[in-house]
Amino acid sequence: MNARGWLGRLAFALGALPMLSSCGGGTLAGIEGTGTAQVAAASSGPISRFGSIFVNGVEFDTTHASISIDGQSATASQLSVGDVVEVQGSIATGGTTGTATTVGYRTEVQGPISAVDAAGSSVTVLGQTVQIGPQTSLGAEAGGTPSFASLVPGTLVEVSGFPAAGNAVAATRVEIQAQLASYELTGVVSALDPATLQVVVNGETVDFSGAQFSGFPAGGGLQVGDRVQVEIPPGPVAGTLLATGITLLPALSAANGAQGAVQGEVDGYVSPTQFQVDDTPISTNAQTQYQNGTAASLAAGVEIAVQGTFDATGTLVAATVQFAQTNPILVRATVTAVDPTAGTLTVLGIAVSTDALTRYEDQTTNPVTPFNLAAVAVGDYVEIHGHLSASGVLQASVLTREDPGTEVELRAPPSAVAAPSLSVLGVTALTSGATQYFGSDESSISSAQFFAAAAGGATVDLTGTISAGALQVTTADLPGEAELGN
Repeated sequence: MNARGWLGRLAFALGALPMLSSCGGGTLAGIEGTGTAQVAAASSGPISRFGSIFVNGVEFDTTHASISIDGQSATASQLSVGDVVEVQGSIATGGTTGTATTVGYRTEVQGPISAVDAAGSSVTVLGQTVQIGPQTSLGAEAGGTPSFASLVPGTLVEVSGFPAAGNAVAATRVEIQAQLASYELTGVVSALDPATLQVVVNGETVDFSGAQFSGFPAGGGLQVGDRVQVEIPPGPVAGTLLATGITLLPALSAANGAQGAVQGEVDGYVSPTQFQVDDTPISTNAQTQYQNGTAASLAAGVEIAVQGTFDATGTLVAATVQFAQTNPILVRATVTAVDPTAGTLTVLGIAVSTDALTRYEDQTTNPVTPFNLAAVAVGDYVEIHGHLSASGVLQASVLTREDPGTEVELRAPPSAVAAPSLSVLGVTALTSGATQYFGSDESSISSAQFFAAAAGGATVDLTGTISAGALQVTTADLPGEAELGN
């Protein structure tokens, strides 16, 4: 599975331990507590929105938190939606609010784009394949709303996300930069040559002869298996990378009994009861609960989210393991109803539910900060990514407000197919002689080929305009894996 698959609805409320209860869309509720006690917690995941800071479904108060970006002191205003951060602090009763003592952000990779793979929806930066899924946040230091087409060779970018197999990054945010004071490469040391003072990090050879070291224990040095961030001077990138700084990055950890949450690909796999995620040791037991899979589904490279309690050895004992969901649904149209109190809205007659896990983006010409459901109004043009809950409600994982438009887009498996029409998410869609059809490789196909695939249950992507209560389809696609995030 492509690592971008987890960018759909792989998120959870930190603290859903043995006393958890489930709610719509596969979301986990928080812990049940008593009084006003605070429970120590450590959480690593992408920022979903601000007004404090929301990470893994928990709203952390950052009023008195120490915030850092790549090891340097910073403020919350310098962070962005989609940035993967590590939060240390505590959680209050209910598991949905907490207090952060530290918030740390580390760039996964930053530098110039050297190659673009449009079909695979990825770019290459410092030898790393940056996988850009439907829900990757795209931004620009200078403002504006960049698209994948903005990512051309030579463009300077800062990438946040999760490490994936094959020297890849499952990007949660890609931000275009006007300039960079340094290039950055984060990864695991796979080889070390003390004689030449070189290491291999994520497949790239790094000369550390002139590097400053930080974060290493006294008397300790680089070792194979270390996860590090390498600082490289800006300029032409070819061959061996010359490091000016190397920082050791510890795995997510907390004191014995503290709650923890971490997302990533399974690595260091020994058995279904012993493995790692982003260098954090994980153990499971008979009480561990699984979502979207079973213990037998665990294997190296599988994308999961884990929540549980740290033990005295620094191992995160998993209370829940959540497997990545794929084939996210997409709806792009105008809002016809919104209820911020209930956390719901309606688009094209489709009921949409939001929660503390929903990521909010305002990409209009005049964006609002902080942006949340209370800022959404009837008539707003939005793009929503998510999954259907068991009750058939679209659970939004990302809600983006865009400048006004008339084009409607629907991406989901059809519920009924009878050429020249089909039903998608309860919306009747009508094709015509003017409709253009495309296959998963973006090549033109016939109407018969499209409807045969749709009748077989394939996900379809329809664009057009609403007329007489139906979607008049101008373009009908069979999206490929890169578009679906598989």
